[in-house]
Amino acid sequence: MFSLDDLKKKVSEQIETSFKYLKPGWQKYLDPSYIPPTPLHRDAEIQEICLKLIGFISSKATRNILIYGIPGSGKTMSFILAKKLAEELLKEKGIDDFEIVYVRASTTGGVSQVMSNICWELGRDVPKRGLSFREYMSIVEEYIENEKKYLHICVDEFDNLLVAKKELYEALLYFFTRTENLSATFITNKVDLAKEITDGRVLSTLDTINAIYFKPYTKEQVRDILRERVEQAFKEGVITNEAIEVLSERVADEGGDIRKGLSVLLFCGESLLRGERSSIDRESMEQIIMEHEILKDGELLNSTLSLSDKIVLAAIYACMLTNRENKVLSDEVFGIQDYFRKILNKTSINNDTFSVYLSRLSTAGVVEVKRVGRGRGRGMVSYIRLKYPHDSVKYMLEKDNKLRPILNYINSIIDERKKEIEERIRLAKEKRLF
Repeated sequence: MFSLDDLKKKVSEQIETSFKYLKPGWQKYLDPSYIPPTPLHRDAEIQEICLKLIGFISSKATRNILIYGIPGSGKTMSFILAKKLAEELLKEKGIDDFEIVYVRASTTGGVSQVMSNICWELGRDVPKRGLSFREYMSIVEEYIENEKKYLHICVDEFDNLLVAKKELYEALLYFFTRTENLSATFITNKVDLAKEITDGRVLSTLDTINAIYFKPYTKEQVRDILRERVEQAFKEGVITNEAIEVLSERVADEGGDIRKGLSVLLFCGESLLRGERSSIDRESMEQIIMEHEILKDGELLNSTLSLSDKIVLAAIYACMLTNRENKVLSDEVFGIQDYFRKILNKTSINNDTFSVYLSRLSTAGVVEVKRVGRGRGRGMVSYIRLKYPHDSVKYMLEKDNKLRPILNYINSIIDERKKEIEERIRLAKEKRLF
């Protein structure tokens, strides 16, 4: 049992710790959504977007911009800053008959959600769902006509709409590229977005040449950005230059996604608050990066999956260790998970139920399932590939006490592999001696 006084004391201690290592508002500066007033290494892209926006608006052109690049390369930040700059410059010139709207496409809302959000941004009280695309479109057209305004719409994370029916996102593209006094920006991670479009009318007006490519940040650029955030969030000397160098190299090697670096720095701050460290040097940063990778994914698996899902995932992991393969047959996994259920005193499941668990893991992005033909007249076979790091699955097994017997079984597999490797090394040494 603990008292409120005990809790108050612990909170006070953490506050004192934060004063020692962290600056006020430190978490804000490590949030991916934070937009610095003077962003580093994207001034050319911001300027280009701004000039295009001003050109479209001042000439009332029906045009579009494609902005593409890997996640975490500054696309959203650059558009939002260019939007702000364009609005200020145009209004200084006495041009105010325009509106620039920014919306983000979600993984679940689809085209209807994008259109309803646009209407809300325009001050139109519409239902979040239930209207047809044509009805949403009419509301936008009515706004342009009644308000006598030119409209530019930016749809961020456009890739999320590609899971919808093709005719829906193609209808949206057609509307945005064919409506008078309307232009658009589409922010995407897909370099080959045009390949997703089959409607010739859309392709003929989608300005794929008028595109801005955001190259991944280099190691030097990553270092500059992360050092600036460290200076904003942490007290001087808490995170050393060598630690920033290690993190910058890791982020650059993995594609330059700056959000990964910010996430690790946030993890550093939390580690300092918990009293686990008083500073972060090269060695500490290497350890934190490893912990961050394992804990982030492993904790997610442990906290979100049901016990039955975990058993199936553990079976996939065990098969991969046994076969030393990155992909395994679903039939083999079915047999191993059945054995795991027995050692946990759980009733067996049939193939249909097993397929449901596999489908849930696939939908959650934990595994990938592919059906492949065995050959003419020999039917199909399903292969499973794990999309999470092996260490994250091991972390999940270690954290859930109900899975202890399964962990013991898997540890025995790991021990056998170690013995095999040691034996091979011994034989190789003996061979060299002779």
